[in-house]
Amino acid sequence: MKGITLIFIVTVLIEGLIQVFKAFIPENTEVPTYVWPAVSLGLGVLFCILGGIDIVREAGLSLSVPLVGSIITGILISRGSNFLHDLWQKLKNGFGDIIFEQIPEEDIK
Repeated sequence: MKGITLIFIVTVLIEGLIQVFKAFIPENTEVPTYVWPAVSLGLGVLFCILGGIDIVREAGLSLSVPLVGSIITGILISRGSNFLHDLWQKLKNGFGDIIFEQIPEEDIK
């Protein structure tokens, strides 16, 4: 459980850092769409390698090259950071683009 909590904390930390980085870029500046996921990936891998965070090891698996586990964890954390950002935007802006299907009353039992 400790490992999952640490991964969640690092994910939130990386998303916070990316938001800080974005604040320093002028509003009129066009940033290619691949930049922020790449920054998130780099930060995720860097934090995991430097911090020794390894979800593979936490799962009880051993790799012949332990660094690979930290790299895999960094990749997963970077994706989690992007997911967390998308979720935050949905919560902040509402879920207006989600279409709920009306279920006919006869199907409800």
